[in-house]
Amino acid sequence: MPAITTGQLRNIQDVIIDVLRKELRHLIPHYLDHLRNQRALSDPETDPLISRALAAQILGVSIQTVSKMIKTNRLPCIKVQRRTLIRKSDISKLLENDVARFGGGQQ
Repeated sequence: MPAITTGQLRNIQDVIIDVLRKELRHLIPHYLDHLRNQRALSDPETDPLISRALAAQILGVSIQTVSKMIKTNRLPCIKVQRRTLIRKSDISKLLENDVARFGGGQQ
């Protein structure tokens, strides 16, 4: 079997990356729709306020990261006395913006 050159490996890598990008652009919007339906993130009637801890769990980040997102106005919040609460729909919007920013929302 002949040896593969570095240039051929780069071409193979580029093809694989292109295929993955196309698949992700197709799958991510469907996944977000699924999340909205499962968690009712976009329905104003069922748009509960959640704690920073629950927001962190949903996003898969630490509570400190959620606090930084709030401090830098990346994630809106509501202050109720000493509690910081976040709308679930704002979590959905954050996820959609991140997907669009990384190219997953385009087709």
